[in-house]
Amino acid sequence: MTKPILLAGLLGGLLGGLLSVAGNRFIAPAKSDPAQHPSPEARAVTELYLAKLKAGKTEEFMKDVKVGMVTLTEADFNDMTKRLKDTLTLYTGIFGPPTGEFELIRESAPSPSLVKLIYLQKYDRGAVGWTFYLCRGKETWHLVEFYYSEKVSSLFSGVQ
Repeated sequence: MTKPILLAGLLGGLLGGLLSVAGNRFIAPAKSDPAQHPSPEARAVTELYLAKLKAGKTEEFMKDVKVGMVTLTEADFNDMTKRLKDTLTLYTGIFGPPTGEFELIRESAPSPSLVKLIYLQKYDRGAVGWTFYLCRGKETWHLVEFYYSEKVSSLFSGVQ
């Protein structure tokens, strides 16, 4: 009675091993998704936004933002613009003047039409993280959301 059980165990182990070897040999690993590599076009559009921030042209930056963030009401837009101006003034008071450098930290694209770019804006005594979300329209990329924070620890999420 124990011999058939041992024989069944041995055969099961051999067949399982054989199938495992065959599966590894004939099944190709999944290829990386090209959508995980953001478009240089989206990065170039973001660089245009950053150029306005570097030059201190907050009003122009926000006018460009409004084009992509179509759901913003006029009141929300005005409030957002005031908050950004006040916050950038506060950052300069705390961290000193900005150096004019924006360092690309991370970029990702869950689809060919949606890109997330994270930058670090450098100041004399600190830094601010900026996150930009861009969506590909019919002809060009549009900024649909952005966030900024002096809490640069948030830039480490997903990094080991």
